[in-house]
Amino acid sequence: MQKTTIYFIFIGLIFLSNLAFAQNSDKPISEDKIQSIKKRIQKQIDTLQKIHGFVGLNVGFSLPDSRTYGLSTGYSCLAPKTKMKPKDRMLVGGLGKLFFATMTIQLAKEGKLKLDDKISKYLDNEAWFLRIPNAKSLTIRMLLNHTTGIPEYYEQGDFMQQLRQNPDKEWKAVELLNYIFDKMPLFGAEKSWSYAETNYLLLGIILEKNIDQDLFDEVNNRLIRRLQLTETERADSRIISRLAVGYSMPKSPFGFEGANVENGLLKINPQYEWTGGGFVSNAEELAIFSKMLFEKHFFDEKWLFEMLVGVEANTGKNHRYGLGVQIRPSAIGTTFGHSGWFAGYLSEAVYFPEMKAAVSVQFNTDDLKKLGKSPYDYASEIGQIIYEVLSTK
Repeated sequence: MQKTTIYFIFIGLIFLSNLAFAQNSDKPISEDKIQSIKKRIQKQIDTLQKIHGFVGLNVGFSLPDSRTYGLSTGYSCLAPKTKMKPKDRMLVGGLGKLFFATMTIQLAKEGKLKLDDKISKYLDNEAWFLRIPNAKSLTIRMLLNHTTGIPEYYEQGDFMQQLRQNPDKEWKAVELLNYIFDKMPLFGAEKSWSYAETNYLLLGIILEKNIDQDLFDEVNNRLIRRLQLTETERADSRIISRLAVGYSMPKSPFGFEGANVENGLLKINPQYEWTGGGFVSNAEELAIFSKMLFEKHFFDEKWLFEMLVGVEANTGKNHRYGLGVQIRPSAIGTTFGHSGWFAGYLSEAVYFPEMKAAVSVQFNTDDLKKLGKSPYDYASEIGQIIYEVLSTK
C-alpha cells in the first residue's frame, strides 16, 4: 500500500491560520456564547441518554480561546445509582497511544531515534526478535501507523482466558508478544493497514532503550505534568480512585457482562495494556491534551507534519491513520485524534483544526448498541454545536 499524505492545501489552511474563523480564535469568547454552548450540549446529551439508555457520558471541550469545560449525563454507577460528574475518570484504552506517539516524535526531534530506523537496530540482540512477523523489514514508523502486518496479540490463544483467571498478574511485554511469535504476518510490511496493540508493545520496548527512567514517568514529565493534568495518570492497578464503574457489553471478548468492578476491584487489571493504552483520565483533560498537541505545544510544525502523514485505514470512509493519530472527516473539516476501548469504557478525543477547538467524550459502557451511533459521531456533533454558536455574531 502506498503511503498517502495529507492534502497540502489543507495543511496550509491549518498552519497558516488564514481562515476567518481561526484569525479570531484567540479572542475571548463572550459569556453569552459560552453559556449557549454549554446549554445546547447539555440538552443534547441528556436527550440522547434518555433515548438510547446508555449508562453515563462525560463530555470535555476546549474552546479556541483555550478555556475548557466538562459536562455529564447519566450515572457513574447503577448500584447504587450515582450521578455522573465531569471529574469522574474512566480508562482510556487505545487512546493512550496518543501519549506514546507524541513522546516518540519528541525523541526523534531530539535525535535519540529516527522514525525510519529499522526496529532491528534496537531489538536484534533480543533472542525472540526473529520470531516477530516481518521482523527484518519493520521500522518505527510502521509500528506507529500500524502497517507492520503483525497480528493482534489479545486475539490469539488463551490470552483473554488468562487475563480473567489471573487478574492480579503483572504482564511483561515479552509475555504478551509470545502470543504472536512465529505467526504468519497478515500482509507484507507496509503493504496494508491493520490496527494492533502489539505494534505499540514493540514500540514501548524500543522507547525504554532510549530513556533513563520508567516510560510512564517519562510521559508524565514530558506531557502530563507540563499541562497540569492532575486527573490523568498511569492505570496499572485494579484499584483506581474516582473511577466511574464501566459496564461491559453482552458477549464481550473480555468474558464478562455488566459492571467491571466487583468489591471495589476491577475484574481485570489494566496493567496488561502498557504502551497500547495504559491511562485513566477524564474527558476535560483529554480535550486539553488534544488541543495542546495539535496546536504545536510539544513540537514545531515540521514534526507535527510527520505525525499527520496518514495511510489509508479501514475504520471508516476516507479515514487515515498517521503516527498514533486517527485522521477523519467531519461536517466541519478533517479532524485529528484517537478512539479508545477498554472493557466497560469507550473514549474519543477529537481536535477540529478549522476552529482550533477540541472535544472529548467518555462513556462508561462499551455496548455500542446502547449509544445508537459511534462515540466519534457524538464528538463530531458536539463540535458542530460549538462551531454554530461561535460562528454567530
